[in-house]
Amino acid sequence: MIDDPFVEEVHSAREQIWGDCVGNWSQVFERWETIAISHPDRTVDPAEIRENRDRSSALQHGFNKS
Repeated sequence: MIDDPFVEEVHSAREQIWGDCVGNWSQVFERWETIAISHPDRTVDPAEIRENRDRSSALQHGFNKS
């Protein structure tokens, strides 16, 4: 497996959050939400991803979905 510093950082952050939340999923989700609100430039809107995917698919199939 290739060592990737970015992947290692993500894994480390995930383990830190899980440990801080003592394995409580509700706390994990609350923590993620807090982080997302604190760093809006680092989050992705799922609706935007779907819209871009749908637009790309429509264009590939010859439909103009503007």
